[in-house]
Amino acid sequence: MSDPQEILSFWFGPPAESPAEFDRKMQRWFIASPDLDREIIERFSDDVERALAGELDAWRGELPARVALVVILDQLTRTIFRNTARAFAGDPMAQELVIDLFDRGAHRQLDTEHRFAMIMPLLHAEDLALQDRAGQLFAELTAEVPPDYRPIYSMGDEQSRKYRDLIARFGRFPFRNQALERPSTPEEIEFLRDWSARKHPVGLRKAAGP
Repeated sequence: MSDPQEILSFWFGPPAESPAEFDRKMQRWFIASPDLDREIIERFSDDVERALAGELDAWRGELPARVALVVILDQLTRTIFRNTARAFAGDPMAQELVIDLFDRGAHRQLDTEHRFAMIMPLLHAEDLALQDRAGQLFAELTAEVPPDYRPIYSMGDEQSRKYRDLIARFGRFPFRNQALERPSTPEEIEFLRDWSARKHPVGLRKAAGP
C-alpha cells in the first residue's frame, strides 16, 4: 500500500516554477498517456480498491493525507476503471471530502496546484449547486494566482462553465450514459454526436468523461 506522500509526489511533484511548467503538469493530468495509465494501474490499483472500500478513511484527518485520498478517489479511479461504472465510484466520497474542506476554509492552507485538484470533484458532480460552487472556486483561484499563470488556471473556470451548462440542460453528463448503462434521450444522442469535437481537455483526461 502507498502512503499519502507517495501519492502526492506522484501526482503533483515539485511545485511548478513557471507557467510553462504548470502547463506541462496540466497536460500530464488531463491528456491520456498509455505509459502513465499503465504506471497508475500497476502502482495504485490496490490503493484505489482500499480507498473505495473505506480502508483509507484514516487519511481524512491530516490535510495532506486528505488531498492524497481525494486524488485517489477522483483521478486515479477514473484511469483504473475507465469506461466502466466504477470509474465514478469514488465521486461521492471525494465530493464529501472536498465540500468539508472548503466549508471549513481549510483549502486556504493549500498551494494553488493542490487547490485546483480539490475543486475537480465538484466539477465532476452531476449536481447543479456543486457545479455552481466549482465555478465560484475556480474563479477565486484564478484571480489569486500571479497574472502570468492566469491563462492556464482560467481553463478550469472555462470548463466549469461548460459543465455547469450541461448539468443545467440535461441534469447529468450524457457522456457517462454508456458506462453507467443509462439510456440516452434523443436530445442527448444529438448532443453526443459532436461532443468529442467540442470538449475541452481540462477534466477530460479519462475517456469515460468527467
